Amino acid sequence: MGIERSGFIVSVTSGESQALLSHIENGESHTMKHVNQMLLAFILGLLVLNGSSTLRADPAPSEKPQKQSAEPEKKADADAPPSRPALFMTIESPVGEVTYGRVTNAALSLQNEAAKSGQKGYLVLQISPGSSPFHQVQGLAKFLASAQLSDLKTIAWIPETVIGNNVVLALACDEIVMHPDAELGDIGYGKALDRDEREFVLSIVEKRHNAKLSRALALGMMDPQQAVLKVKIQQGEGENRQIISRIVTPDELKRLQDNMAVITDVETIKEVGSLGVFSGSKARALDVLVQQLAPTRGELAEIYGIPREKLRDDPTLGEAPKVMLIKVDGMIEPLLEAFLERQINRAVNSGANMLIFEIDSGGGYLMSGTNLANMIADLDSRQVRTVAYIPDHAMSSAAIIALGCDEIFMRPGAQTGDAGPIEMKEDGQFEHVPEKILSSLRVTLKDLAEKKGRPAAVCEAMSDKDLIVYEVTNSKTGQLWYMSEDEIHQSNGEWIQGPAVPESRKANLLTVNGGRAHELKIAEPPVRDMDELKQRLGIPADVKLKAVGRTWVDTLVYILNSQIITFLLFILGAIFVYLELYTLTGLFGIMSAVCFGLFFWSRFLGEQPVTWKS
Repeated sequence: MGIERSGFIVSVTSGESQALLSHIENGESHTMKHVNQMLLAFILGLLVLNGSSTLRADPAPSEKPQKQSAEPEKKADADAPPSRPALFMTIESPVGEVTYGRVTNAALSLQNEAAKSGQKGYLVLQISPGSSPFHQVQGLAKFLASAQLSDLKTIAWIPETVIGNNVVLALACDEIVMHPDAELGDIGYGKALDRDEREFVLSIVEKRHNAKLSRALALGMMDPQQAVLKVKIQQGEGENRQIISRIVTPDELKRLQDNMAVITDVETIKEVGSLGVFSGSKARALDVLVQQLAPTRGELAEIYGIPREKLRDDPTLGEAPKVMLIKVDGMIEPLLEAFLERQINRAVNSGANMLIFEIDSGGGYLMSGTNLANMIADLDSRQVRTVAYIPDHAMSSAAIIALGCDEIFMRPGAQTGDAGPIEMKEDGQFEHVPEKILSSLRVTLKDLAEKKGRPAAVCEAMSDKDLIVYEVTNSKTGQLWYMSEDEIHQSNGEWIQGPAVPESRKANLLTVNGGRAHELKIAEPPVRDMDELKQRLGIPADVKLKAVGRTWVDTLVYILNSQIITFLLFILGAIFVYLELYTLTGLFGIMSAVCFGLFFWSRFLGEQPVTWKS
């Protein structure tokens, strides 16, 4: 690793030293002399320690990268079918009047949109864990199962274990999709629901006509003392003979036997005294409760053919979003990192619920890029939707920043990728970094991909020149995805390996254009320009997106961090220290403190002590 240490030495001539000693001997105390010398040594020591070690990787090119061959940009076909009406919402706990209002208003707006378009709309509700009053859940469940949403298919997505009254909301939806490890059930928290509550849930189940949900299964989820059975019934004879499965209670089984039904098999799927809770994988194996398994939103979007940008929480609740545009251009370095962090915090604190990052950069410092990507990715917790817009190119650490956003929109010919870090040796030659540094970057890229529902292997291939990515197909659902060979092996046959992705060949860092990025599921369908991006994001056409400008603090920090000003501040500070030691008036000490104060303040706001460059 190339290490650069910078230090400064103030030299004093022999004659000057004699003059200074003579002055001190003629009336100044030796104590003050030692204090001032110690102060000078301390300040110079801090300056020496302020030197930074840099790990360099792909330097930002002076020219924009050559475009991949791409089809000319052209206007979308006017006869192209409109995108399917769809909306994603998270139902937080506890469910109350505010939640009821949010969901009903958004669902009715989607219902109107679906009716006008003549297409079936999809309302996807992520049901969160927690406890809610039954009467509040009852009102929302009744609305979801009502005829008011006749043009919508309601889908409950369960990524985490949900028990208690919130389960009723999932039962009120047309279909249920779960994470394989998530569990659903035990509506009464280990106790049986009272009669009125039980009858309401059964009425919802019967109204929904969910083929995977039955009266017996619902009873088992409401009462620990209720056994649930899965029976196979033979119907017909000879060539017309067929076996059907049915979920029943012991009483229902007895009635079937009394009616001379041919029962070929009986399986107990819930014992008496056990909680009526089913994991996603167990329910799928039993062919009950759930239609599909989807660990991530990306897979959920694939299952229903919904554009991934529509499976995002909308903090604006259908209203015009409050948008801020932040430009990320030039070299990604610590000074720009600090500036962008301040811009993000200002925007969020001002009430913005959507941030658009217009990225046009060839890269820069790796640590600055990963820091910004992680900060942007964590804005989910602050109910802020983040969008990366790449009109031309976002390479290296700039590509990593884009991966931290909820959605990435690119122009068809724009490029992104090539995020492989390299270091500069002492002889000035660039070489790829050691494996331990590359491993850390791969973990970061994998985490970002999992947070945002992108194929981890595709993101990792941007930094690993030897990683081969394969197109894979889910053996059960037919879903298309992209994985590395190790991921395919670890799936134990769930994913079937297909052809390798050409951009991930050996000794090549994955780089793609806008169209290909969409095919590899790391970006949304390409956009022609900012106007089309606004249309896709639901931003009114008359809203002017103006980049957030610099404040006087940002401008001052940029000026103070320029090489000339930094050098002058140090030299003047050192001269004033020397003059203070010589005159002991106090004035030069104050002037020195101001110079060094500005020096360290600008360095603190403008960069970090240890940085990586990419």
